[in-house]
Amino acid sequence: MVNTLFGDAIISSTELKNNQRRWFEKACRVPVSITNSRGGQFVLINREQVHNLFLAKEYAEKILKYCHELRDENETGKFDSDVFPWARNLSKDDRLAYRDELVASFAKLISTNDWYDMDEVISSWEATAEALTSSEFMEIVNSDTSQRKYVEVE
Repeated sequence: MVNTLFGDAIISSTELKNNQRRWFEKACRVPVSITNSRGGQFVLINREQVHNLFLAKEYAEKILKYCHELRDENETGKFDSDVFPWARNLSKDDRLAYRDELVASFAKLISTNDWYDMDEVISSWEATAEALTSSEFMEIVNSDTSQRKYVEVE
């Protein structure tokens, strides 16, 4: 007998034994839950799906913690981040913009499992925060563009 819950097939260990090939092939696409008479429950799941689930959990925890840190900033007037320590170098508006990009990127990757955008958002904001701590770099960025010298690179 096959039941379905949350997109996984729920089968008995006897059913798995009788139709191993079918259930292993199905487990490559969707999780297959196996129950036995002693109440044990096990899941056959594609390794990539497990990888994506763990990454999604990790990023969701980071994003939620960061959102709580921003909420704490509103209450206390002070910002500190255990999740993204470099974010303290950003302005308050930039921290909020970073949060919005994180959430949008996370929402997108939940359906695509494309982690590149999430990593790109984090690394680009981290680079921005690091650049803001370099007085030499910021002096150049904030200088009059007509005063900048261009060097031809061969």
